[in-house]
Amino acid sequence: MILNLLEQQELSGRIDGAFLQGGIGELPAGNQVRVMVEEHDYAVAKAIVTAWDAAQPPAEVAAAPAPAVSTSGKAVILLTGLAIGALCTFAFLRAPVADRGVDRNGDGVLDEHWRLSASGQVVGNEIDRNLDGKVDLIAHFDQQGLMESSESDDDFDGVFESKASYRLGEARLSDVDTDGDAYMDLRFHYAFGVISTMEYINPASGLPRKTEYYVRNKMTHFDTDTDLDGKLDKRTRVDGLGEPTGEEHIR
Repeated sequence: MILNLLEQQELSGRIDGAFLQGGIGELPAGNQVRVMVEEHDYAVAKAIVTAWDAAQPPAEVAAAPAPAVSTSGKAVILLTGLAIGALCTFAFLRAPVADRGVDRNGDGVLDEHWRLSASGQVVGNEIDRNLDGKVDLIAHFDQQGLMESSESDDDFDGVFESKASYRLGEARLSDVDTDGDAYMDLRFHYAFGVISTMEYINPASGLPRKTEYYVRNKMTHFDTDTDLDGKLDKRTRVDGLGEPTGEEHIR
């Protein structure tokens, strides 16, 4: 190629070592193959070759290899994949795919409706307690099949005014909107599923204006915020029938 380039510029020359390539078996012959010109043409020939070489496009740069993933990176990828798989499995097992229920009054309509996951575990329950054809209690269950929360319409007017939360399947706390103003003004606390206190909440402050205390489902006494300053200041003790037996200030 170089010799042809020089000949186009009317310079004569020759190639030395042209047959060495085959003699060493397809291996590069290094500097043994050379283009020779007359000594008085050397400067011009060198300038032509230099200009030709400068005009050639740059050699392609080999693509850099993909960075190796570190051991910690591989661990993150593995853990992420496991987490996604676990979530997908959990969602599949928890998704309600089957329904079962009970028709209590024989009218052909299920009055108690259970939703089951693919694994057969209860994930939800809807009940028509007064058999009027409308659901008035909705319960939600955790992954162990224990109730964790519920909403209920306890006066059967079509409005779910009560909400409750559970721990290990036992009632823990419930709130009730007693007057239909969308504010939860009555709060029940439970210990091991048994009522311990009942609070009447002041909507203005969000604090109890009266708290009743129970032992074995019987009220023993109640405290009252007489001046509505947010502090319970009077205690009234009651007998087994709930009748007052004495009072004291508790400030």
